[in-house]
Amino acid sequence: MNLLGITRSQLILIDNESFLNEFVTQFYSKDSYSQVYSKLNKHVIKKFGKHFSEFTYDDYQVIQNEKKSSADIKNYANTLFKFLFSKEVLIDDEFKGIFPLEKVKEHFVKRTQNKDRFKLSRPINKYPILEFEDLLKLESFYEVHTDSIEKLKMKLCWYILNEYDFNNKDILSIKSDNFDSGQLLIGDEIIELPNIFEELFEQLSKRKNDGFTNLNGNLKDLAREVGITKNLTPQLIKNTKAVNTLTCPNCQEKYSSDLYNWCAIEEKLVCKDCGDLLRKVFSYQQLSNSPIEKVNNFEVFETLEKEYDKRKKELTKKGVDFQRLYEVMQEIGRMGEKYVFKLEYQKLINTPFANKIDKSIADNPKNGYDILSYDLEGNKIYIEVKATSTDKDEFYISQHELDTAEQLLKSGKQHYVYFVKNILSENPILTIIDNILNDDRFTKVGHNWKMVTED
Repeated sequence: MNLLGITRSQLILIDNESFLNEFVTQFYSKDSYSQVYSKLNKHVIKKFGKHFSEFTYDDYQVIQNEKKSSADIKNYANTLFKFLFSKEVLIDDEFKGIFPLEKVKEHFVKRTQNKDRFKLSRPINKYPILEFEDLLKLESFYEVHTDSIEKLKMKLCWYILNEYDFNNKDILSIKSDNFDSGQLLIGDEIIELPNIFEELFEQLSKRKNDGFTNLNGNLKDLAREVGITKNLTPQLIKNTKAVNTLTCPNCQEKYSSDLYNWCAIEEKLVCKDCGDLLRKVFSYQQLSNSPIEKVNNFEVFETLEKEYDKRKKELTKKGVDFQRLYEVMQEIGRMGEKYVFKLEYQKLINTPFANKIDKSIADNPKNGYDILSYDLEGNKIYIEVKATSTDKDEFYISQHELDTAEQLLKSGKQHYVYFVKNILSENPILTIIDNILNDDRFTKVGHNWKMVTED
């Protein structure tokens, strides 16, 4: 069966298994067949549970937007959908914008001629490292308090090898005289040591032989202590450290893969230091020219707390006239945003996500929402804030804001409208609307929609 020469009407009569077998055989190398077939079968064919001729653009988007899917899966699926489009099996107009038909057809002709070029990369030789369970055992041992000098020596050997790049000779040269006021001289470098090692050097100073004359012996004892069967050597620890070290794509500094060292900015992984410095200034896909400034939402929280009370008093005293109506409406909106920011910050204050709340979204109306926040699991929440100075169950919302809500909800994201009534009172009333497009409490009235409750 020649897939390039087959017609659409002939193609759609083939069952999924036969089609997938021919597709992978004709467009991938023999070395790649097993892996490509397995992943396409599991993550595309079986995932949707229907005949390939029934695939749609929405199915394509599901795979490409699936965070858990690997790059390989997305690439294989992209090629599969591209081929189905070239045979006019996929007829959704959206594909025309991403797959130029003539170029796609040329692509598959060349692919059959040169398919041996499309090989999966072969696995590289791997260094021996500690298995994940063994690494956890060592980290747990390090965290447990002990007064035993021998166990403290084991801990120090592990700490230095895991945190620094000193050679064995430098470690063996450590004496109690090298330690002073929490600092340890190793070779030509001084490092800070955790307080747990003060007792160790105090006890070592009382011994005749106060050094680390047998590094391998200490590591052997450590392996036996925590139940590791592998031969625990300095090189094994260094190899493990290397594969568990990541490079920040922003500052290019290296940190361990421990979660507390990292955060996500716009779905990109950066180190925590860069995460604290990078302010999210994106308007959809366009980067703002605003200067990067340090984000510290605790300071923002304290400032907003003062501003909120101050502006509330000022607005209450001034009252409202028609000339100032627009200005006051704008100020009430900003107060609503500050109020919601406070609530979100308080909700997340004991999590790593408190400093990631982004209230600058509201500065650009093109965004269609006001605040980017997070739930307690770290999933993004897109918040549109509506605030009024009355207790009426009504507010205005633009068509663009509704379109943004629809776009986010359809893509599976969390979008909420935080409706704050009596914003100038001591006890504002908050209503959270989890689907503004389908809430029985509100009805759209007019064009620039005013939302009211039905009595």
